[in-house]
Amino acid sequence: MSTSMHQAYERLAKIKELKEVAAAVVQAGRAAADKRDLPLARKHFNSVRQFGAALDGPDSMVLVTLVGQAVKKIADKEGSGPPQ
Repeated sequence: MSTSMHQAYERLAKIKELKEVAAAVVQAGRAAADKRDLPLARKHFNSVRQFGAALDGPDSMVLVTLVGQAVKKIADKEGSGPPQ
């Protein structure tokens, strides 16, 4: 396998890890909302939103930017879910 192909696979693996981290934090936010711990739920959703915003910056790779945008959309959807 060429070096560039190997680097591409490594980047894809990292992207998968980033998505898994975001999904875990969203799930923690949902669990907190289900328990009516709204401050904790908001904290989780805001963290995911900030994470997505950081990945969506101008210095990020295009694929990472796309993941960041998807994470922000998930956070926006989830963040508007629990009553305040």
